[in-house]
Amino acid sequence: MIPNGRCGLNVSQAAATAAGLAPIAESDPAAASHIQDCLYFEATSRTLPDRDQRSIMAATQVQQTGDGTVLLHSGWALLDRARTAQRPVFGNADDERRYDGVVVPLARKAMELLFAAADAGAPGAYEPLGILAMQFGDKLGDDPLAVRLRERSNWEWLEVGAEKGDWAAQCRVAQARITRLRFDGKPYTRQAFDSTVASARDCIDRHEQQQEPRWYRELEWLVVTPRLPRQARPMLDIASTEAALNGLLFFDADRKLSENTPSDAARRKQ
Repeated sequence: MIPNGRCGLNVSQAAATAAGLAPIAESDPAAASHIQDCLYFEATSRTLPDRDQRSIMAATQVQQTGDGTVLLHSGWALLDRARTAQRPVFGNADDERRYDGVVVPLARKAMELLFAAADAGAPGAYEPLGILAMQFGDKLGDDPLAVRLRERSNWEWLEVGAEKGDWAAQCRVAQARITRLRFDGKPYTRQAFDSTVASARDCIDRHEQQQEPRWYRELEWLVVTPRLPRQARPMLDIASTEAALNGLLFFDADRKLSENTPSDAARRKQ
């Protein structure tokens, strides 16, 4: 793997890398994580017909780590695999059974990994749990984990993520509160306004956590470092929240100005 680097658009190389890493995946979660990245491309199934089983096996090996970041990465990988599976032809029962046979095992293992990541303290696990509940919740049976998944909607899982500290989720929830305040056509209190502004500022003014110093240069280890998500600044979400907040502040100032005009005061008396 070292001379070839990470898996990318070269599908034959991706399949070969996944097969080459399989013998050490059980003892090395970085290898198992790489296998899932390599098997993302459907075309790898031409070389590896057991692609789905390999991906789930790698996820099971990752599951033993108990590391929230690694579990989250693998959970997202499996969820993306399920979401990008070829959809069945509408009304074709055989095709629907084929589709369920592919996506249900992937979605179930993704559910296990994402709940494990959430329980290990990864706040980013709640957004994919919401997507999983929305897209596959009704296919996952009635065991306790599936029931727990369906207890909340997609949006409610995102709100849990915001409460737990997921930065992007905090921004999206703040945007939703701003939109509700501006466009539902109902009067709002100063307390509601101040609370909404504060939630938006929490998103905009938040600082990244400092990374621990390392004894090596990142570039020297690119090919053997698993591609794991890190809590970086969600720039697009922050920018959208900032624009929404500016709109709310302008809207509120205009509203207060209108309330203080003589014509509006006369209208209220009537």
